[in-house]
Amino acid sequence: MQENRIELIALLKVEFLLLLAAVGNLASILLYEPIKAAQFKEIFLGMNVTLPEATKYILEYSDLLGSWPIAWVIALAIPVTTGFFGVMILLKWGGAAYKAGTYPFARFQIVATGALFTMLLAVYGLSKLVSAALMLPMLKLVNAN
Repeated sequence: MQENRIELIALLKVEFLLLLAAVGNLASILLYEPIKAAQFKEIFLGMNVTLPEATKYILEYSDLLGSWPIAWVIALAIPVTTGFFGVMILLKWGGAAYKAGTYPFARFQIVATGALFTMLLAVYGLSKLVSAALMLPMLKLVNAN
């Protein structure tokens, strides 16, 4: 039984890496970007420019995390829970497909890899949008001078 689980993990290493990358980007959006936004807040307030709506939302989220400590727990729980259930789903469904034979397992790998890659692209794109929303006011300030 233990050998089968180890073999399954070895066979699903690409899927686990895609899940790890997606969860890492999700954690970046929920935890790192608000910290970065809090550092830029004073600069933004002193710029005398109208901030884009996306930047305002990120600053409000950063304020929420700063004023409500349980929000940090919730923000941390989202990527941790996503990663945990992602691993459990890969092991359970991958194990069932592995036991069913080569063809069902190959089909599972194709579907899982495609779904995880799509998730990674979506979360990575969102991460870049959030980062750009924080940088846009700075670019306006630099270009105004």
